[in-house]
Amino acid sequence: MGTPRELIASLKMHRLEVRSSRIEEFEKTLTEKMHDSDGLITDVQEYGDRLDVLAADADKGEKFIRDQSRVLATRIWKFTCHRQIWKMSSSPG
Repeated sequence: MGTPRELIASLKMHRLEVRSSRIEEFEKTLTEKMHDSDGLITDVQEYGDRLDVLAADADKGEKFIRDQSRVLATRIWKFTCHRQIWKMSSSPG
């Protein structure tokens, strides 16, 4: 299976980091709406003061998240997109 970085790289997903007001409600909403995203959003996890969201397309994922924040009337303080920074490295040999 490998490390978390290797797993994410093999999935070819983008990690979107969201810092927001009402983080617990926002996580619940995104998790519920994830099933309506046609595979765009594949995972939502709360890590303290932020959400990590895995998205198949970074730009569409950001739009989806921002649209959901407007529906919930929650403010996004910071949005960071980690565009496939995880690359599988091959071992020499």
